[in-house]
Amino acid sequence: MKKFKSKEFEKDCRICGAFNKAPLAIARAVTNKILATETLHTHSNGCEFYFFLRGKAEMQVDSQFVSVQGGDVILIEPGEKHKVSKIIDEIDYISIKTNPDASDKKTH
Repeated sequence: MKKFKSKEFEKDCRICGAFNKAPLAIARAVTNKILATETLHTHSNGCEFYFFLRGKAEMQVDSQFVSVQGGDVILIEPGEKHKVSKIIDEIDYISIKTNPDASDKKTH
C-alpha cells in the first residue's frame, strides 16, 4: 500500500505508461455510510487505486488503519487485504482497478 497526495501521483503517473493500455474498471462512490458490499478483500492480478476527492475516512490495509481525506491517493498492491473501514465525513472517491476480473476478488 502506498499513500500520496494527488499532485504527487499526477507527477509520477506521467512515467507509468504501462497502465495506458491495461484494461481498467472505474467506479465512483459518494456516501456517508459503509457500503454493505464493502468487505475485507484482496485482488491477486491487479492494483487498485482509490482517489479521494473529498471527505474523511479510514481504510484498513492488511492490519494497518490509514486515515484518508480529499486529495489522497491510495495504491493497493495485489494481495493486500483492504476495505474502507470507517467514514468520518461523507466521502467522494473514484476507484480504478487494473486487470479487472470478477474471479480475482477474494473476501477474507
